[in-house]
Amino acid sequence: MRSVRVVAAVLAALCAVVPIARADAPHATVSGSGIDVAALLSSGQEFCADHALFADAGWPPLGLSTAVPATAGQTLHIAFDGPATLSQADVTGLAAPVVTRPVAAMAQDSPSSWHVTMPPAPDPTGMALAFHADWASGDCHGDQYYAVALEAPAVVEHVRGRAGAARVTVLARAAVTVVATLRAHGARAGRLATRLPAGARRTLTVPAGHARRATLRLVITTADGGRTVVTRRIRLRA
Repeated sequence: MRSVRVVAAVLAALCAVVPIARADAPHATVSGSGIDVAALLSSGQEFCADHALFADAGWPPLGLSTAVPATAGQTLHIAFDGPATLSQADVTGLAAPVVTRPVAAMAQDSPSSWHVTMPPAPDPTGMALAFHADWASGDCHGDQYYAVALEAPAVVEHVRGRAGAARVTVLARAAVTVVATLRAHGARAGRLATRLPAGARRTLTVPAGHARRATLRLVITTADGGRTVVTRRIRLRA
C-alpha cells in the first residue's frame, strides 16, 4: 500500500513540472480583428536525445481568459515562434455539453505561420480555438495542443426606443464599423454609420421619423472581414 502512495506522489510531482519543462515547444500567437493573443500550451509531448516529456492538461486548460474577437466565417492567423506544422484546428465549447466543429479551412503562409477560417456555424462567442501542431527544433521534436478563447468583436448592451429615435449602446472589443438601420412599414426610417476603436463604449442615436414601431438592424464589421448582424424589434415611445 505504501508503494502505491509513493508511486502516486512521484507521478504527481512529474505532472506538476512537465507543463513548465516543455521549453522546446514553439509558442503561438493568434490574431483576429486587429487583436493578438498568446495561445495557451495544452497537452503535448516532447522527444529529445536525452529525455522525453509528456503533459496532459485536460480541457479546458486553466488560464483561458484573454480572447480573440472573431465571428463565424472569419479568418484568423496563427504565428508560431519556430517552424511548426498545423495538423488540426477546431472551434470547441468550454462547458458541457461540449460542441466541436472543425475549421472551414486552414493553409500555410510560411514555415511558422498559418491561417484558419472559422466554420460558418455556430457563433464562436464563448468558445475556444483549439489547434494541434507538430514541431522540430535541434535534436528535439514533438507535438503540442494549443488553445485561445474567442469572443464577439462587439456587444450590443442596450437598445432603447423613444419618440423619433432609437438609442443603441455598443461596446467594441476590437476596432469595428457599425451600420445601424431602422425600418418601419417596409421602408427605411433612419440610418447611422460610425467607426468605434477597440475598447470604446458608445451610445448611437438612430433617427426614426414618425414611426411608432420599427426593426433595428445592426451590421458590425471588422477590418479583416468579421461580420455580425444583430436584429431587434423596438417600440418607439411617444
